[in-house]
Amino acid sequence: MGQRNLAYFPRFRWLQPPPAKIALRVRSREKNARHRGWHAKAPAPPLQPRFCEARQTTKPDDLSHLCKRVRQTQQDTLDKDMPRWLNPANLLTLLRMILTAYVVGAILGGQYVRALGLFFVAAVTDVMDGALARNYGQATQVGAYLDPIADKFLLSGIFLALGATQSVPWWVVGIVFGRDIYILLAVIGILSLTKVRKFPPSRWGKISTFVQIAAAIACMTEKIFPGTVLGLISAAMLWVCVAFTVWSGVDYTIGGVRMLRSD
Repeated sequence: MGQRNLAYFPRFRWLQPPPAKIALRVRSREKNARHRGWHAKAPAPPLQPRFCEARQTTKPDDLSHLCKRVRQTQQDTLDKDMPRWLNPANLLTLLRMILTAYVVGAILGGQYVRALGLFFVAAVTDVMDGALARNYGQATQVGAYLDPIADKFLLSGIFLALGATQSVPWWVVGIVFGRDIYILLAVIGILSLTKVRKFPPSRWGKISTFVQIAAAIACMTEKIFPGTVLGLISAAMLWVCVAFTVWSGVDYTIGGVRMLRSD
């Protein structure tokens, strides 16, 4: 019989504990329940990541954007430490101009193998400075002027040296060297008389430069390995070189006249 039912029977009323003792027991049971963990636990808070950002999958667009930011950061670092025109691309162009003296000296000394090796190194610098300027943001106005000057300086020096060693007729040297002097004087005149400051190379000018390089290599190779076949090839290349050189001069003249009219 429970304690609650004892209140209805006067005989057993003495068995029921006083209310204060009942309240003490209830509080003791509740305390024991909390101590043993029987009460309802609050939901645990969600786990927070230790890092601020979750890992994301790198997409091609994000990768290209990251590469651009890296290149821009590199360029900003270079700009702080040195002038903008003094970059690796322009330094390679200056190196090509320095190599021209050694190539000419090797040709005048009859060391055609050494001249071909140095000429190959100069050609590699031409490819590398163009790649750096295009792909790494190192294109400058100074480089735009230095690069064609270095190319003309190299080719004109080689043809002058080949003419001095009688490997190439002087009239061929005069056409190649004269066209470069003509273009240089025309550019100076346009710069002084007009507001035009950009002179992009024409398609025929690039072809003419390639043919001149091939003709110079053929003439030096014929000196290393003398023979009838190489002699005929070098002679034919000289005629092709003359034709493209003259036509490129005409093409540059037409382009200069158009610039003057448009200005």
